[in-house]
Amino acid sequence: MIETLTEYQRLNLLNQYKILRDLAEMRQDERTAQYYEELATIVAEGYLDSYDQLTQELNEEFPKEDCKLVWDTLRLYSAIYYSFNRLKNPKIKEADFHFDGFDGNNEFRYYHLCTYIINTLHRFGEFAENGITDFNSHCRRCDKYRKMLTKWGEMKEKFELNEEDIKYLIS
Repeated sequence: MIETLTEYQRLNLLNQYKILRDLAEMRQDERTAQYYEELATIVAEGYLDSYDQLTQELNEEFPKEDCKLVWDTLRLYSAIYYSFNRLKNPKIKEADFHFDGFDGNNEFRYYHLCTYIINTLHRFGEFAENGITDFNSHCRRCDKYRKMLTKWGEMKEKFELNEEDIKYLIS
């Protein structure tokens, strides 16, 4: 919550909102132009009771340990995926360890970070094969991934997994 802004901060914000308004007008996006005009007015007039509108698009910061869970889970599944592809005549199938993603309803922040990493940063492309862009598991997965990561952490070799290692991780 913003309680106050210096004149310098207000001037910077005012200029930015005016530029964004003008760009929206150039794109003939009247709705967005109106939005930035309203924000510019709030800043220019110093309407303290409306400053919350300036940050309404911001989410709370996502803790490092939660971000780490997403990154580590993607690394784990990547290790499983590439190790599986090196196996000769495996008894397990790729469907046995398919990466489900995160629950879009109950693990919303995890889901969005995962989607951002894969679809925007273009990391872990093996999960986006065959045009898959949605990683909503439709059920909670964080606890499962934490257990798998604990098992993975106990392993000596983390990136050259054999079939038994993969079975152990997905069990």
